Amino acid sequence: MAELALLPEVGNEFSYIEEMGADVYDELMKFYTGKRVLIFNKDIDSTIIESYAIRILKWNEEDKNIAPNLRKPITILINSCGGDLFSTLFFIDIIKQSKTPIRTVGMGFVASAAYYIYINGHDRIAFENTTFLQHDGTIDIAGSNSKVKDFIAFNDYTEERIKKMILSVTKIDPEFYDKTFDKEYYFFADKGKDLGVVDKIIGQDVELTYIFE
Repeated sequence: MAELALLPEVGNEFSYIEEMGADVYDELMKFYTGKRVLIFNKDIDSTIIESYAIRILKWNEEDKNIAPNLRKPITILINSCGGDLFSTLFFIDIIKQSKTPIRTVGMGFVASAAYYIYINGHDRIAFENTTFLQHDGTIDIAGSNSKVKDFIAFNDYTEERIKKMILSVTKIDPEFYDKTFDKEYYFFADKGKDLGVVDKIIGQDVELTYIFE
């Protein structure tokens, strides 16, 4: 017998969806995407970035005749260890250029590239025990001596751009950044508010339902 799964519908009602071999998780992802909710809960790669960027472009196109403050926000739920940096930097450009408000929600763990996405949200929300990680990342390179040198030079340049980006969207100052950037710097949401990383903490500043308002 096929299993039955609960799938929320618009409003407070629930309907039973016969699984019939389909992945319930995929069904839930489709449902929430229809409500302008995007979920990062795996390693970030170019495929998921492209998929989500196209959706944000589509929603901005749909909203083009609506004032930004009247548009339905896009919500990005984040529980990820990070992933591909260059795809992430492109996605940050999309977030910055979106006229439709983008709300980022830090869930269990928000690290590395996922952290960069989170801090660029227009409205940044976290749970009390959401854990953040800011660090200098990891690189794995191979090639000729000259090619490795070229990449290291470019990586240094990229790190400087990332520093400027972090300083521009948080209250982190250059001295604190330089002191911590080459460490595994972990912190919870309350420290995140002090650093200007988090805008609102669920249960303190807003209710749980604020995520989807």
